[in-house]
Amino acid sequence: DTGPAAVAAVRGMENVKIFCMYPRGRVSPVQEKQLTTVHDDNVHIYCTGGTTDDQCTLSKSLFMDDTFVKRYGVCSMNSVNICRILAQTTYYVWAYLRSVERDQVGAQEIVVVVPTGAFGNCSAGLWVRCMGLPIQRIVAATNANDVVHRVIQHGDFRQVANVPTLSPAMDIQLAYNLERMLYYCANQNGPAVKAIMQQVEADPMAGARLDPLLQRRIREAFLSLPVSDAETLDTMAAVSRSHGYTLCPHSAVGYC
Repeated sequence: DTGPAAVAAVRGMENVKIFCMYPRGRVSPVQEKQLTTVHDDNVHIYCTGGTTDDQCTLSKSLFMDDTFVKRYGVCSMNSVNICRILAQTTYYVWAYLRSVERDQVGAQEIVVVVPTGAFGNCSAGLWVRCMGLPIQRIVAATNANDVVHRVIQHGDFRQVANVPTLSPAMDIQLAYNLERMLYYCANQNGPAVKAIMQQVEADPMAGARLDPLLQRRIREAFLSLPVSDAETLDTMAAVSRSHGYTLCPHSAVGYC
């Protein structure tokens, strides 16, 4: 989802080059055509083996090379880039104000459901909640790649196999924005979060178990649920029958 949007935004620009990777067999035919049919000179598309998580690991290693990043002016277009999350905070403010305008909410706090993969949009929701927007809970809906659900509900921060689903933009087991969530839920205790992340990165399959106090603080702001492909299809069919509208699989995960 990010790839085609980013390519469309900068194609043809003289002073911007974009390099976009997508995992072979893990995007829809439409998404693949949106990437591979753009022939502007500043657009460079790479189909790779592996998963989105493998690509994220590669990208992270690139951004750790400060000399390379500064020399070529490298930035990310996904939610690794904090600017994207800052922009997404406006979604929550706009949605709340529209709900008030339509008398759908009064003084009560709202609950927001977000289909999530890398947890960037949910991080934006946490920030505006910290700023004072009356959000009771953010419900993070995942597909079978449920690291976000396991962290929120069970304090289980470990990587398991990345499995293909009908919502491929959310097929992520290395949800890199969880680190940002941990930082704010741990009262901005950088050393504590660093210790957790070092444990996870040293052995992703073993991961880390969050302490009960941190788990409680996380659940003060978040709830979560995993959604299967079968439930996704059932939801798409039900919405089509009742409203005449075709949900994309990612939206259907949130609608469940």
